Amino acid sequence: MFKKILLTLGLLIVLVLAAAITLPIIYKDDIIAKVKSTINDNVNADVKFGDFSVSIIRSFPNLSFSMENLMVAGVDSFKNDTLANIGELYVVVDIMSVINKETIKIKSLELDRAQLNFVVLKSGKANWDIAKTDTTKLEVPADTTASNFSIALKSYSIKNSTLVYDDQSLSFYTKLQNLNHTGSGDFTQDLFTLLTKTKADELTVGYGGVNYLSKVKLDADAAIDMNLKDFVFTFKDNVINLNALVINFAGMVAMPDTNIDLDLTFDAQKSEFKNFLSLIPAIYSSSFDNLTANGKFALNGYYKGRMNAVSMPGFGLNVLVENGNFKYPDLPTGVNNVQLDLNVEDKDGVFDHTVVNMKKLHIEFGNEPFDATLLLKTPESDPDISTEIKGTIDLANILKIVPIEDTKLSGVIKADMMAKGKISTIEKGQYESFDAKGNVSISNLNYSTKESTLPLAIKSVSFNLSPKNITMKNLKATYGKSDFAADGTLENYLGFALRGTAIKARLNFGADMIDLNEMMGPSSEEEVSTDTSTAGVFEVPENIDFVLNSKINKVLYDNMELVDLSGTISIKNKEVNFTKVGLKTLDGTITMDGVYSTTDVKKPVVDMDFAIQQMDIQKAFKTFNTVQKLAPIAENTTGKFNTQLKFNTILGEDMSPVMNTIQGAGVLELLGTNIKGSNTLNKLSDALKTDKLKELNIKDTKIEFSLVDGRVVIKPFDMTTLNTVINIGGSSGLDQTIAYTMKLKLPKNFLGAASTSVLNGLSAQLGKVGSSYNPTDALNVTALIGGVVTKPTIKLSMADAGAGIKGAIKDVLNDKKNEAIAKGKEEARKRADQILAAAQKQADAVKAQARNLADVTKREGYAAADKLVKKASNPIAKAAAKKLAEKAKKETDEKCAKIIAEGDKKADDIMVKARAEADKLLK
Repeated sequence: MFKKILLTLGLLIVLVLAAAITLPIIYKDDIIAKVKSTINDNVNADVKFGDFSVSIIRSFPNLSFSMENLMVAGVDSFKNDTLANIGELYVVVDIMSVINKETIKIKSLELDRAQLNFVVLKSGKANWDIAKTDTTKLEVPADTTASNFSIALKSYSIKNSTLVYDDQSLSFYTKLQNLNHTGSGDFTQDLFTLLTKTKADELTVGYGGVNYLSKVKLDADAAIDMNLKDFVFTFKDNVINLNALVINFAGMVAMPDTNIDLDLTFDAQKSEFKNFLSLIPAIYSSSFDNLTANGKFALNGYYKGRMNAVSMPGFGLNVLVENGNFKYPDLPTGVNNVQLDLNVEDKDGVFDHTVVNMKKLHIEFGNEPFDATLLLKTPESDPDISTEIKGTIDLANILKIVPIEDTKLSGVIKADMMAKGKISTIEKGQYESFDAKGNVSISNLNYSTKESTLPLAIKSVSFNLSPKNITMKNLKATYGKSDFAADGTLENYLGFALRGTAIKARLNFGADMIDLNEMMGPSSEEEVSTDTSTAGVFEVPENIDFVLNSKINKVLYDNMELVDLSGTISIKNKEVNFTKVGLKTLDGTITMDGVYSTTDVKKPVVDMDFAIQQMDIQKAFKTFNTVQKLAPIAENTTGKFNTQLKFNTILGEDMSPVMNTIQGAGVLELLGTNIKGSNTLNKLSDALKTDKLKELNIKDTKIEFSLVDGRVVIKPFDMTTLNTVINIGGSSGLDQTIAYTMKLKLPKNFLGAASTSVLNGLSAQLGKVGSSYNPTDALNVTALIGGVVTKPTIKLSMADAGAGIKGAIKDVLNDKKNEAIAKGKEEARKRADQILAAAQKQADAVKAQARNLADVTKREGYAAADKLVKKASNPIAKAAAKKLAEKAKKETDEKCAKIIAEGDKKADDIMVKARAEADKLLK
């Protein structure tokens, strides 16, 4: 790993030099083009840079090369990730090696204002692995002078920089802020001593989501005996300063091949207790120098063994505090009689062989003692735990002990509990073989800070322990304006804490009001992440099994007020299930059942069954983006509606539906609605030379609809308005396109003057041929509505209103013939509709069968992959298993996609055949 990081940085630097130094310096534009092409030909990354220069003045008598704003961004899996952003890269080379066209010797290297981000994904893929396979020789392309490079470094440095190492496969994180590092040594020799100095304003080290060092000041001097021939590095007596704590370390690191052999020791046996306290952020403040502290403190440990893809080195850690105490002179209370004896050891690197033994922890906060012990063995295969905790903490005393500005804290925490036994006995239901008892209580807790605008208050809560579960009673709390109350049980709490297995909870949750807007705070563009992979997706935890019976009087979210929310919410297997959840909003009521699933966090899915009653149309349009997209006519509609809707969709990064994935069907009931100001109705009125269609008052009407690939498909329906019946059917899409057929039965007095004149003439013509037509009779008009919502198009089955109605004369004159033809067509159309309906039902069944098979295949494939991960016996094996599992899941997804595609094709073939048969009938 370390070799690859060094080789990656070296590759980038050498490529830049190879393309720049070997070209005539006077042709700067050519150099820029050549540098870019050379880099991009040799790395799988997006490389950009600003100005650069080649000079002999700055580093006389050597040749110097500098480049500004060098940025290396990832591609593919790391598309939104920046590997390096370097303010200035400065390199010095031996000028004679350039003039004599010898091997070019790099003598010094400097990175200034660099942002270096080294990331390893959960799959094990690293963002620095960017070298193309044909770049191992690091040669300049053939159209330039062939040149080779050698490292002849005498010194290197990193200034004013930030370095991040984020290994997601091991859940390990390190960050160095404002890093300044120098190294000097003769890299032309196989054996030499490298002298390094490292300083950083902030060092953070985390593992498993816990920061063990948080923004600690680092100052380290190291002398390393370098054996470049055998790749063995020996650390002499070196010193690391972490805030005020001084740690000595020594040992050896060898990299004979892909393995890394470690034999390192560290200790702080001569340190004072005050120096250890400096690692605690709340204590290490500007007034730390005034802190008085006494007591004995010792720390030592080791790393020893081989590290590779399947094994980790052994390690040990010992921490001892005896008779410790500290107090700030300006504060009334101190901490007394601190006793700590902690040993953590894993002799052979097998995680399950780790033993954590905290023989003693005793602290007195003022006059309140707190005691704890812990012994943990076999943490992976079958955690064997023995622990006791007892004490009272008056939180108000914390502010009397430690100077924490702009913070309010009070309340009392009492604990008296113990647990002893193996987790397997609980998992087997053998509760009599596991001993757990005691309780923890919190009362009158109040907490607020300047940074957190919302105060937290817990009036009361108690937790009673037993081998089977923890019983939570009487939780009453507020957070800002929101309030909470809950009680219930939690099972497998130790398995969750020690093995990560699912914790099972059954809770009753209630609240008078929850203000989600206040909790989320105001949105800010500066807070928006540039990583859009799963930026706003709420991922349901995999290892919880919760059932919440909820009743909340009011919820404020965005521009909505949700009232009387109640129902059962269950969370399990990365899914949230809603059962008989009901609420009131927008003047109506909503009840729903369904599921939100993040089995694939990149494509979260919602599958819901809604029932909505008496909801205001205008409020729904203004509130829901989905209504605006799929039912734009609602903007010009007032009234209320009921609906029954069953749908499923994939959600996007903002947790909104991906419109073209919405599938569903339902029934919409319009209740006393009015449509006015619609572009479509205005255009239709103009075509028929009447103003009467520009506003419609619609009686109660039921509409059947379906959601297919982002379009709302309306089944033809009749609505009564203006003493006439209008039949409408068609669809509208996400792109705001509309395609509707409107059939109108219009009386003469409904039309404008031009239309009336045509109808009178039509009556006279029919009389001459022995037929008759009463101008007061209704006229059937079919309107084809197309275009987009903002600019609709209207096509009538006759020509445009007035003069166009004359075209109907020929049809009327051939009345009897037309009646016979029409009757035959109607029968054929009915039969064709029957054929298409039967085919559609068969096609839908085929699609559903394919999707059900795909769901079963996916569940079985994912379960097998997850089982592979669970069987892994240590973190390294688990990381490798996760990589195999990801591959297996990908193959499962591809197989499922193929099953669905084959089902869709078969369904399409059924419909094609049916349409051909229907067309034949209609002809």
